[in-house]
Amino acid sequence: MAFWGVEVKPGKPYTHIHHADHGRLRICQATLGNCDAAARTVLQCNVGNKIPIKLCSLNPKLAETCHLEVEFEEVDDVIFSVIGHSSIHLSGYYVCASNRSNVGDDESESYGEDIGHSSTDEEHDTSEDSYESDFIDDREVPLSEKYGSGSIDDSDDECTQRCHRQKAEKTTQNAERRRRLKKHQANGITKKRIIDVKKRKQSSISEDPASSMDMTDANAPSVSKQVDEIKKKSKKKMRNQSGENNEKQSNIRTLDDGLVVEYLSMGNNDAKVASDGCKVYIKYVGMLKDGKIVESNVSEKPYKFKLGAGKVIRGWDVGIHGMRVGEKRKLTVPPSMLSGGKSVGEVPENSSVIYEIELVKVK
Repeated sequence: MAFWGVEVKPGKPYTHIHHADHGRLRICQATLGNCDAAARTVLQCNVGNKIPIKLCSLNPKLAETCHLEVEFEEVDDVIFSVIGHSSIHLSGYYVCASNRSNVGDDESESYGEDIGHSSTDEEHDTSEDSYESDFIDDREVPLSEKYGSGSIDDSDDECTQRCHRQKAEKTTQNAERRRRLKKHQANGITKKRIIDVKKRKQSSISEDPASSMDMTDANAPSVSKQVDEIKKKSKKKMRNQSGENNEKQSNIRTLDDGLVVEYLSMGNNDAKVASDGCKVYIKYVGMLKDGKIVESNVSEKPYKFKLGAGKVIRGWDVGIHGMRVGEKRKLTVPPSMLSGGKSVGEVPENSSVIYEIELVKVK
């Protein structure tokens, strides 16, 4: 096995001449000579009078080296050339017929004539005339005329499309995961409310004196006292529950246009307040009443717009007005304050959209 290497420069094809005593040529690797080049460089070869074959395409931004395992059995001359503005270094070795099965033998020698000839122009004097009929000078003729439009950029286009598809699939999966989480939370809240109602019913039944006591003349005074105490406790419990419901109702406000505003968490009293003409930055999640998420920017930068200027839906201009930085609100926007009741995107016609909005910043 003898080492072989050559530098193929743009516009200067290199011709490899077969020598029987050297054995077969085996090319293992191609490397860009100038990594500062902005465009790709293509390596091709031509054996005898056959059609040129592209061996690899190198790009300093994607791949500067390409591993090859190409062995030439032909006795015809092999012409290597590059299309682009950078040279390509080829490296490999000669495989003799006697030791092809022992590629890893320690005995080796270097035929330096290929490497030396690559840096001069003398080797091309005898081969350029015959070679011009098979190769086109890439510096004068556009590549699209010889190889067809997009022949080199197909791999990049395919890679870009694949990246876009993966990104779209990931976004869809994230949206589906959030929708399932919202639905799971809603189901948990519903189940908890059902359990609370059952407990209250059972509690009211157990506190009914007529169903659990036998009113007799012997213990009438004690029974009457127990009944009074039970009634007092029941009234006190009802007042507490009524107070909690009133407090919860005070956090929900319905405006004349049908917009329902629920205050989820209050911001700092010293924080800035959103008013008409201010530029506001918000994080939001929009969903239908069945829990399906139709739009969200939770995983993106805050959405900014001028409040009260009609740049967004009217439900936002009205519902966000008066919010403080850090405050969270739930806005149930009716169809009339969305897009006039028309179907838009994933929102059906005449449907309300529930937005959970957090005010991040006010300018």
